[in-house]
This record gives sequence, C-alpha cells and structure tokens, in this order.
Amino acid sequence: MWHGRWQNRLAGRRNRQSNLHDRRFPHHHRHLPKKANPVDLRQGERAGIDGRTQRRLFRGDVPVDRRLDLHGLTAARAESRLAQFIETAARDGCRCVLVITGKGAGILRGHVPDWLKRQPLSPHILALAEARPHDGGSGALYVLLRRKRGR
Repeated sequence: MWHGRWQNRLAGRRNRQSNLHDRRFPHHHRHLPKKANPVDLRQGERAGIDGRTQRRLFRGDVPVDRRLDLHGLTAARAESRLAQFIETAARDGCRCVLVITGKGAGILRGHVPDWLKRQPLSPHILALAEARPHDGGSGALYVLLRRKRGR
C-alpha cells in the first residue's frame, strides 16, 4: 500500500518536472501545430470537419465554384492539370470545386484522391466527398478547400 502511494508521488513530481521543461523550452517540437491531412468522407473519416459542413457536402448543398473535367487525359497530364486547377482555385478563394474523373476504367478515379491527399495539394484541401448523381456520382469528387485566414 505504501509502495503505491510512493509511486504516485514520484509520478506527480515527474509531471511537474515535465511541465517545467515545457515552460523553459517552448520551441520544442511538441508545441508546433500540425497541418491536418484532408478528410476523405468517402472512407468514413470525420475528424477535422464539423457535422453541418459534412452533411452539406454529402448532400451536394455546398455551391460548386469551379469544375475540372479530366476525361480522356493521361495520368501525367491529369496530375499537372489538377495541381494547377487546385492552386488557382485556392488562390482565388474558392470554397468547393468539382473534379470529374469519369467512371471508365477507373485509372484516374484511383489516382486523383491520392494526389489530393499528398503534397503539394494537401495543404489546400479540407475534405473530399463523392459527388451527387446530378454532378457525376462516383465519377466525380467534391473537393472542399481550406479558407484563407488572415490575408
């Protein structure tokens, strides 16, 4: 019994020492904010996006500011067009864009979400969701862009 209390006292002292270390070294890497990865609503991810925005995106209620049709392009050409499109849309302050990949063989359908989740595009992307049938269904993606803050 006494042994348990002694361990608790030592644990409390360690926590106080850790807090003291954090105050002395505020530049330590644990204090750096991490940029969240884009949320892929198609795969059931939810963290990082509020419920109302998520429902609006699922229902297709977020107004689409721009559209990009990648039908018939090679993977290399589609990737460069997508990068240019997303960077321009983010710079212009667009909130939601529609990327049409087509329902065909599925080459672009598999690549486009991966490209959106990786650098250099991921810092611009908040969430991805499959489009509603009237916007292209499984052959298109709603891409919710991050808002520009403090600019």
